Amino acid sequence: MTLCAVAYARVSTVAQTEGYSLGVQTADLERYCEYKGWTLKRLFVEPGSSAKTSQRPVFGEMLEYCRKHRDLIDVVLVHKIDRFMRDTYYHTHTRNLLAGYGIVLRSATEPISEDPSGKALEGMLSVFAQFDNDVRSGRTVAGMKAAVEAGRWCWKPPRGYVRGETASMDHDPDLAPVVRQLFDDCASGAFPVSALVDRAKARGLDIHKQVLNRMLRNPLYIGVVRVDKWGIETTGDFEPLVHPETFWRAQAVLDGRGPGAGKPYQPARAEFPLKGLVRCVHGVPLTASWAKKSYRYYQSQPRCQECQGCRVSVRAEALEASFVDLLKKLQPEPELVRIFKEEVLNVWKQTQKQASDEQARLTWRLNGIQKKKDRLVEAHVHEQTIDAKTFRDHMDRLREQEATAKLERYDAELEDLDVGAVLAFAERTLCDLAGSWNRAEPPQKTRLQALLFPSGVTWDGEAVRTQETASVFGWMDPICDDEERLVTPTRFELVLPA
Repeated sequence: MTLCAVAYARVSTVAQTEGYSLGVQTADLERYCEYKGWTLKRLFVEPGSSAKTSQRPVFGEMLEYCRKHRDLIDVVLVHKIDRFMRDTYYHTHTRNLLAGYGIVLRSATEPISEDPSGKALEGMLSVFAQFDNDVRSGRTVAGMKAAVEAGRWCWKPPRGYVRGETASMDHDPDLAPVVRQLFDDCASGAFPVSALVDRAKARGLDIHKQVLNRMLRNPLYIGVVRVDKWGIETTGDFEPLVHPETFWRAQAVLDGRGPGAGKPYQPARAEFPLKGLVRCVHGVPLTASWAKKSYRYYQSQPRCQECQGCRVSVRAEALEASFVDLLKKLQPEPELVRIFKEEVLNVWKQTQKQASDEQARLTWRLNGIQKKKDRLVEAHVHEQTIDAKTFRDHMDRLREQEATAKLERYDAELEDLDVGAVLAFAERTLCDLAGSWNRAEPPQKTRLQALLFPSGVTWDGEAVRTQETASVFGWMDPICDDEERLVTPTRFELVLPA
């Protein structure tokens, strides 16, 4: 009886696709089928894809073809085991899937088979393929980490840079001036991102809005190399393209969420940290300017019809001092923050327990599916009470349920979050709101203000007041009510405009 086979060839890079590697594989696979007397039904070729990931479209097509033609296909032939999978788990899982279709795996260059020695060799080859892959990956990552820590950028340079000869990047003589001007335009506050896109295109830089937004957020432009997944932030070995002050002013403009959202962009300058947050009693944001180049003022908008009655003009020092007083009034007692922190930790522990319970439930479900599979095998193989087609249909359905349950169990795992460190930072900030605000850089001030006062604050001519604060203070109210010995409720009842 002549066996029918499908063959699968893969190379890892585009260069190998364009070279001889892929051609050698396909020729060897065809010769091997001819030598064995097998009928090669179809040859699947995967160009430029790594075996360490399951995201391979042609490989998926091959599996689908095997499933649909399981009654026709007997063998899946690969050039080497590492062309099939470099991950032991995926190798075993996929091989078992093929075995469920009645299809065996064979290598054109390695003597694997279904006897004990052949299976042992296949297992060892799979393990060594993963070992080789892990070693290469580990060395690559370690080398990249060392380079990044030394200030080198190891990936494709962002717009405005090109690969350097001595430093990791140099300024692109054509695009660097365009990028620098875009940062200046953004920092001016006069242009929304959509207008910046048009200005970029007019200067020869074709870029989409989302890409431009990411570009304007990139700290590489001020010479900072940051790789969050490795926890590395260091000074780059290349020249910054943008002045740090311009960059941070641009960040403040881009962070214009909450107060002033949906309104035209305004200049976000470090000397006017409350611009865009503070409003007059009519709810119109105050503008800000220098008087005689010596005095800072917050003022009502000169052409605003609603502001004609209030005509606000207040020295920045007075308004900002009143804002700091508001922060001090809002600041909770340290003991209350400590209790709140404990409550959050308790909730986190409960969440962890719920996740653990969910994982246990899914494990129990998987055990139940396995028992059903065992009973199905018993009914088909030993008792012979069901035919092959019924057995196969039920087994496929159980395998699908099993795969779904495994994915759900994986999703139930909680992220490895250092909740203690997060809460410690929050505790330091809440226990010293005024100090935290005074010490913050302009972008951090903007974020903190938007968090604490989502609807902004009001200047009524005498003091800065607010009617809405961050939800975290609302969460503390029940604790405050239950712990009267700690702090009186009036501590959080801020004076509102009459």
